[in-house]
Amino acid sequence: MPRRIPAPLIALASAFDARPWAGEDVCERQGGGPTITLPDFGPDSSDGDGLFLDCRHFLNGFSVEEFRDLGGVLTAGWGTLGGAGTIGATIGAHDRVEVTNGGAVDLILEGNGPGNARWGVGDVDLVVPAGTTVALPNDWRRGVLDPEEYLILTRSGGGSIHVPVRRVDDARIALRPRGGPGDLDDDGFTLQSLDPLTWWGIERGRVWWATTAATTGMDWLSTTFRDRLGFTGDEELTVWGDLYDVRGQIADRLLPGWVEPSRPLRRQRPRSESIGATVRLIDGSYASSEIGDYRGWTIEGWIDGLQDVGDDLHRHYLDLIAHYAPPGWPLTLYQDVGESRRTLDPRRATADRDPYDLLYTSEVGGYRGRILCRVNPASKREVEIEADGPFRRRHPFELVLDEREDGV
Repeated sequence: MPRRIPAPLIALASAFDARPWAGEDVCERQGGGPTITLPDFGPDSSDGDGLFLDCRHFLNGFSVEEFRDLGGVLTAGWGTLGGAGTIGATIGAHDRVEVTNGGAVDLILEGNGPGNARWGVGDVDLVVPAGTTVALPNDWRRGVLDPEEYLILTRSGGGSIHVPVRRVDDARIALRPRGGPGDLDDDGFTLQSLDPLTWWGIERGRVWWATTAATTGMDWLSTTFRDRLGFTGDEELTVWGDLYDVRGQIADRLLPGWVEPSRPLRRQRPRSESIGATVRLIDGSYASSEIGDYRGWTIEGWIDGLQDVGDDLHRHYLDLIAHYAPPGWPLTLYQDVGESRRTLDPRRATADRDPYDLLYTSEVGGYRGRILCRVNPASKREVEIEADGPFRRRHPFELVLDEREDGV
């Protein structure tokens, strides 16, 4: 269901290359965590070739570990209450969270749960009758989900229980168990799959990790890997609420290859380009050789400067364009930083492909979600950015992007 947010914030994310650390010990959670060793990536490896759509894809694969998704924790809570059967949760064709009660007794989501606004439950008790699927009445909220935004699950004729999920980048990710959807975003390997008690994400351009285990921090066994994620090794331990004792660290430095301006885009123009040659013949007719046509976008916005209220991003943006995403290289445009689904042109919705699900969103006619692109050569290899006034507060930028052939 489209939300009334006319100008959301965006993110620009380069592809992530994990091959330099293939087979290498990279980190270890203090307090008894396993040593994290990246696999030997390669064309014949079950863990993939080591090239990821972006850093979030590498960290968590747009998913949580099996049984840690909302459906999994609802099922576990249901069992604790003595209920039988599986409870499912997903996003339906109308972009509302849907809950399926596979048990033989009615399920109730109480109207006073702290996470009701996040998931769209509402402020009155919601009954999901046995053997049915019910769409939650309100829109679900985008952005980082904290564990204290829990639901209160009640079994008809029984007790009630709190149902928290992990701290995750957005609610859509919390609905996806790794290996469960089996779609284009579900590649199998993620960094968090190497330690079931540690999970990872990105918030406001910085990588974070969290755990419920007793820990005092992270030991970085590879300084180059640490630097690539933006950590310094001096980060303080952060506690996200006391109820479930979720703790971890947020990187002190911005994630290289990931830029989140604090202002929405000025302009976003769809574009097309036909490649070929056309000549006029002596008799007045024409002959042509058409190679192909491409779709893309021209985007214009502002990069935060030195004297802005947030992070100074102007050199960070130059690093993105010069090193991580020069012309021809992959770049993902997040049209709304709290929405990690792929964008879908509403015209491509069919009976077999809903306009909204766990992979796609057609919100605002395809102007939400993330678009997989490549930087068009028209963006040039030599880039200058200049403040738009006497103070270095913001810097205008423009990028020309082509949608990738595997973008849908």
